[in-house]
Amino acid sequence: MRQYQYGPNAAYKLLGSLANGENRLYINAGSHVLTLGELANIVSKIFDVPLEVEAKLEDSTSPPVVLLDSTRIDLDSGYLKSKEKSFESYIKEMIDA
Repeated sequence: MRQYQYGPNAAYKLLGSLANGENRLYINAGSHVLTLGELANIVSKIFDVPLEVEAKLEDSTSPPVVLLDSTRIDLDSGYLKSKEKSFESYIKEMIDA
């Protein structure tokens, strides 16, 4: 599992925390939590290409789950998770840019 964040959302949080924040250290993590398999499925769906995952692959060098709490930067920057789009729509926007 990994967290992903659309670039403009990350920039909004950074700029908002610089302007309004009272802390010197923030965690700026994305709210879209996906496995690599889920990410691959989204990309294959967007490009309309078949995807076949033959085996569950594991990377023994990294932790199985990385979940970072970015509540502080969300609050200080005024970022509203309720206004976020789906991860798939952000991927489509990046492709169409």
